[in-house]
Amino acid sequence: MKLNLWNSTLTVGVIEVPPFAILDREYLHMECGSENGLLKTMSSYFNFSINFINYNKMIGQKLANGTWTGMMGSLINQEIDLGIGAISFDYDKSNDFSFFQPHCMSSVSFVTQTPRIVSTQFLHRPFDASVWYLFIVVLLVCFIFDRIQRRYNSTEIDLFWINFAQLFHQNSYQKLSFPSFISIWMISWNLGMFILSISYASCLYSLIAAPSFSATIDNIEQLFTAIQSGQIIATSLDNPRYIKYFEDWVGNTTFEIDNIWITVPYTTKAMDMIRDSYIDKSETKYAYIDLRETLQFAQADFDEKYIYLPSENFFSSMYTEILAIPVRKDFPYYNEFNRIQKLLFSSGSLNHWQQECYNQLRSKRKSHMTTLATKTNAFTLKQLNNFFMIYLQSILCSMIVFVIEFLWRFLYPIR
Repeated sequence: MKLNLWNSTLTVGVIEVPPFAILDREYLHMECGSENGLLKTMSSYFNFSINFINYNKMIGQKLANGTWTGMMGSLINQEIDLGIGAISFDYDKSNDFSFFQPHCMSSVSFVTQTPRIVSTQFLHRPFDASVWYLFIVVLLVCFIFDRIQRRYNSTEIDLFWINFAQLFHQNSYQKLSFPSFISIWMISWNLGMFILSISYASCLYSLIAAPSFSATIDNIEQLFTAIQSGQIIATSLDNPRYIKYFEDWVGNTTFEIDNIWITVPYTTKAMDMIRDSYIDKSETKYAYIDLRETLQFAQADFDEKYIYLPSENFFSSMYTEILAIPVRKDFPYYNEFNRIQKLLFSSGSLNHWQQECYNQLRSKRKSHMTTLATKTNAFTLKQLNNFFMIYLQSILCSMIVFVIEFLWRFLYPIR
């Protein structure tokens, strides 16, 4: 016989953790999430009402005297019947609370600001400085060789000017027969300049098509190295497990953890700090640590062009959390509720409700005229600016060469 609670009311504590549980606070008057959907389905099936209590991120922790604070303390005191909000299932909690069957395994990862384009100065970037220095040396050798051959060659040949013109694939206007030693030089020079110009142009076009970006932080070791060196300040919710993990990682240090790790009241606060740091080009950069699903949701909310989330792998995760719904020890309907949750989990309903949360976010953002992260085929304003700078610099070089050639022909007219 199906359980019927005759429209009685269950009190549920909520920690807002998207996309698991959202209650109309942080995200545009949204109420969604996989655990929200689970409770609403149970409410309809077992015929009971829900009284939500928002604990504002205060999950609670066990004190030295054995008591619990926050939402977990309310479960001990029987002030609420159960709690939702991506609650981790661990040894300490399992001794004091009952849990429904775990419904998710989520890794704890991080986000940083999206990497920037390294530089817009394209003309010198295709080659390293050593290549340019060597090129200047070759031009100097060419000039010296030109001075030497003029002393021993009865026919005046402006070898340096010819080589300079051929560097830019221009006609030298010199229809002359070269001695063998100059012919060998010209063949070698043309071959070298052909390789140099093709390499330069290929690299330049590649940089325009796919600009170089600053290095990304893709694993935990790189993140903690950047934190220790002062390049990044870590942020997270007030979760002792994150801090403890960091302290274990870095070991004994001379710096205060408060100087390199700060807590925030909400995920949106950390996302604002990362986005503002990117927009303002601030020297102070931030990383935010949380469950991967929450980070993916925040990335979709604040736009991928500001927030960078490394790909999911063993090295980009601090550890794995097992998520489950806690209930008070004497909850009378534990077996019935747990059985329905197993059925809904196995049917894929929880994943469906998570996806609905993303869909709601997209529709809300569109209605507020905020563009979500999309991949566009059009050139960005920065790319168009780069094209225009290359064009102006090329025109300037052409004008300089034209003036030099004009003055040269004026002083030394062709006879």
